[in-house]
Amino acid sequence: MTAVAERPLEEAAARAFLLAWLARGFAYPREDRLVSLQAAADDLARVLTMLELEAEPEAAAILEAARGRLVELQGLYNRLFVTALEVPITETAYELDKTARRAAELADIQGFHRAFGLRVGAPVEPDHLVAELDFLSALMQKLAHLHERGDEEGLAVVEQAYRRFLEDHLGRWYEIFCERLEQATDDPYFRLMGRLLRGFLEAELRLLDLAPQRLTRYVSQPAAPSSWPCGAGPGARIPPS
Repeated sequence: MTAVAERPLEEAAARAFLLAWLARGFAYPREDRLVSLQAAADDLARVLTMLELEAEPEAAAILEAARGRLVELQGLYNRLFVTALEVPITETAYELDKTARRAAELADIQGFHRAFGLRVGAPVEPDHLVAELDFLSALMQKLAHLHERGDEEGLAVVEQAYRRFLEDHLGRWYEIFCERLEQATDDPYFRLMGRLLRGFLEAELRLLDLAPQRLTRYVSQPAAPSSWPCGAGPGARIPPS
């Protein structure tokens, strides 16, 4: 078995948890989402330790404070990711030749989802960070299940999909996304999410010996029209800058 399939069942479950937790953390802030993130703060700490990732001792306090800042976080989310697009949160936004590449990348992502009987629900687009994290989490959950069953053939198939999706998609653009996020805001909630995302994905790429072709520049220009609904959530007032 290979690098992913050889991981203990507990590690696969931990990776699935962290990917899903980050997906929720980068979704549009809602009361229920913030409550669930805070409720899982102890699990987060245990998972970071298990995966030998950098600890976040202030995470519980940051998550607790976030619940009292719901409207502020909604406005900041919109400013960063939806309206002003200070930090585009979709993969194809970072393609320099957006018109030529967008359709091809979206079709490839959809192909991954169809292969495993999954689909992306509105209003999130297939190349949205939340959708890509959720997909990798689903694959890691499947790996844990196959590992428990001892299905080596299934493990090989799912591992290959996990590796390819990470190298061909999320691994290409998370770094520029995290860099822009760090530059765009000093908000503790979003900076926490950015640190966790970057730390985890850097560790995964090292573990799997992957070298994605990185997207390193962002040029603001109209993207090709999309058949998916736009926007990551309902509107909220943008706070004064």
